[in-house]
Amino acid sequence: MKFLSFLLLGVCFNQTPNLDDAIVTFEISHLGALKVEGQFSDIEGKFERKDKGWIITGRIDVKSVDTDNSMRDRTILTEQYLNAEENPSIPFVAEIEISEGILIMSVEAHIRGLPLIFETPLMKVDDELISEPVVIDRESVGLDFGLMDSMIGNEITLVIHSGIKRRLH
Repeated sequence: MKFLSFLLLGVCFNQTPNLDDAIVTFEISHLGALKVEGQFSDIEGKFERKDKGWIITGRIDVKSVDTDNSMRDRTILTEQYLNAEENPSIPFVAEIEISEGILIMSVEAHIRGLPLIFETPLMKVDDELISEPVVIDRESVGLDFGLMDSMIGNEITLVIHSGIKRRLH
């Protein structure tokens, strides 16, 4: 995987946000030059106010994957990839707060039961909060693709898009 982005709508500090329209988009590098794009459309969670920010606790249903190719979607759900049978969701906790005048998002997610922990600043771009790219080694979250392993990139680049379309305070 080369690119994975979380699209979390409504993370605004002056009202309670929600995940009603949230999606997770991703891009997978294959054979070095090809890319597959897709999304996860079923995200549930709740927001809790904390000091100068929010804590978001939720889950992403891995069976909601959609790459516009149902055969590929079924492959992504198999044991070799996301193993949806044993890991039907990607649980996550994200904390958004202001630190020294900068919005920071700290995330802990569990992919295939293994923790993925990172922190990233959020920037306002075209009235939307977007994180700086976060690069992780896919093997650190158990994404070993067996015979296909050498054909898929070793790094996952995460970019979090908040989807906010209103003025931030």
